[in-house]
Amino acid sequence: MPRRSGVNPLSAKWATLGILASLALAFVFPAASPLQADRTCCPPSGGGATLAPGIQGMASAFDPAQYRGKVLIVNFMAEWCPGCWSELPGLVRLSWKYKDRGLAVVGISVGSLREGTLKLIQQFGIAYPVYLDPEGRVAVERFRLTGMPSTFIYDKNGKLVRSLRGGVSEPVLKTIVAALL
Repeated sequence: MPRRSGVNPLSAKWATLGILASLALAFVFPAASPLQADRTCCPPSGGGATLAPGIQGMASAFDPAQYRGKVLIVNFMAEWCPGCWSELPGLVRLSWKYKDRGLAVVGISVGSLREGTLKLIQQFGIAYPVYLDPEGRVAVERFRLTGMPSTFIYDKNGKLVRSLRGGVSEPVLKTIVAALL
């Protein structure tokens, strides 16, 4: 009879994937982010704006209804998700460009710890609210998330109008948002 080690093979696979993704992050995105070199997306730092306000809390506290009257982009991201990293600069630029016209952007960090999420916030200059969902329960149970990255777009009435699976480009988001504003 084979001996059972007590280790869940699925958990071991996810842990290995997370480690490999973290190593890839170190090579793909060195210490300086492209946004740190080019701040054309963001207001000058002397203007009192904070480029990395930190984490707002747990994702279970996030309610899209509190953004009624605004177009809302909810972006699911993770420190272990290279596809997520590629779309973050565009989301940051859009959040700054359209915030005075009624756009709100919220990030939900899935399967990532606080420290890793804070690194993403700092590296990409994220100034919009970010919530933690370390076990992915809110993403799966409440938003029925099936993969990463994923982006949900709500109209000003709070109705979900687009659910984008996989990486989404800044021009695509800009087109969708401009039509809703």
